[in-house]
Amino acid sequence: DCTWLTHGHDDCRKDMCADRCRIANGIVRPTYCENKETWEPTRNLDPRNVYSDGHLKCDCQWMANHHGLGDDCVSGCAPHSCASQCRQANPMGTCGAPNVAAPSPSTTTKPHRPVVHACGCDCSWLAHGQDDCRKNVCADRCRVANGIRETVYCANNWAWGPNRNHRPNDVIKDGHLACNCQWMAIDAGLGDDCTGGCTPSSCTYQCRQANPLGSCMASPSAPTTTTTEAPTTTTTARHVVHACGCDCTWLTHGHDDCRKDMCADRCRIANGIVRPTYCENKETWEPTRNLDPRNVYSDGHLKCDCQWMANHHGLGDDCVSGCAPHSCASQCRQANPMGTCGAPNVAAPSPSTTTKPHRPVVHACGCDCSWLAHGQDDCRKNVCADRCRVANGIRETVYCANNWAWGPNRNHRPNDVIKDGHLACNCQWMAIDAGLGDDCTGGCTPSSCTYQCRQANPLGSCMASPSAPTTTTTEAPTTTTTARHVVHACGCDCTWLTH
Repeated sequence: DCTWLTHGHDDCRKDMCADRCRIANGIVRPTYCENKETWEPTRNLDPRNVYSDGHLKCDCQWMANHHGLGDDCVSGCAPHSCASQCRQANPMGTCGAPNVAAPSPSTTTKPHRPVVHACGCDCSWLAHGQDDCRKNVCADRCRVANGIRETVYCANNWAWGPNRNHRPNDVIKDGHLACNCQWMAIDAGLGDDCTGGCTPSSCTYQCRQANPLGSCMASPSAPTTTTTEAPTTTTTARHVVHACGCDCTWLTHGHDDCRKDMCADRCRIANGIVRPTYCENKETWEPTRNLDPRNVYSDGHLKCDCQWMANHHGLGDDCVSGCAPHSCASQCRQANPMGTCGAPNVAAPSPSTTTKPHRPVVHACGCDCSWLAHGQDDCRKNVCADRCRVANGIRETVYCANNWAWGPNRNHRPNDVIKDGHLACNCQWMAIDAGLGDDCTGGCTPSSCTYQCRQANPLGSCMASPSAPTTTTTEAPTTTTTARHVVHACGCDCTWLTH
């Protein structure tokens, strides 16, 4: 039930129906609420499919469309529809999923027959098409050797995903390169299929020992010598990459407790861990994707373009480059503290470095926007503040020195104006330009359709004027009614949005 959206207020609560209602009604940008809470949609860039008896039942890759927002939370509400089953298979996706009994393993794991045995591992347990998501050397190797390269979700509420090795360590002996292991980085970090090179003297074996966090992990016992000369200890060059401002040596042990802080996040990213990680303490970790980075401005001019952070599906920052405080990479991280690599807790930047002033200032309908001429913004959110920003071309998220933030309201599904049961004003033009079709400047008189469309769409980019007109014709006065036509999301009443 989405009727709560009709009031035009949102407390940023986070639950399945609240999320679905926002998505169903076109709210797909970060929302900043009066209680200083924030909400943003969950993007599903790596959806998993639904299998039954080892065969593909529902292809759910459509969920990854539109940068991970392919599900509108409206279509396919029937429990047996593929849309509904895809939501159940992706409970952490955009629209979530009701709490239901875990599916039987046969619906989530695709069996691979005939079973391929990995190095030193008997993989016959895979022949039954069941998986308990246990994570150890042989379990990981068996899955990779049998082509299981997507996330597996098991009936015991555990999950497993392959380790991708994007920056393999080479094997060094006596200060010289003994084995080049860069082949492990091919195929998006899954270059090792865990089948060949099972003898300790082979370079494949030694490369696995040198990369204990790789897709095939390391054998429990490492060799002590690999030559016929006088015995020398074989050392594997872990070469853990240290991230900006962070010591990452804890990664050399091959264990991760999924702790979530700036340095832990940076260390994982710097060392190529960019897939969801499932830890022995049943905690999980996944990288933060920055699909909408904000740039750094100084004195009204672009100082650092940070759009490179959106590369590679929002993982464009490797947390290694540009560590100097005055480098653009470092400043971009400061400007995007919720991005992939986070940012140290420092004093809030002065408004002049984050807000680009727009001169000459354009005044919006019924609003004096001269405050924008100073290039400062306190992120206040009301009709005139919103209109002034939009009228002056501010269409990206603004972060202010008072720790508040603002983003424009995008209207993807405008309501038309209905009078006496007939269409009075077609407002679909508001949906153009990704929901920012209204520039808040024209149509300021109550009799204009632009004005009435704003009144019919109080959650739109320009919001509604405080006082709505009661009549728009010279005939006998009739009340102007706006057709809210709230869209109800799957299993949710969204009528609160009509207000």
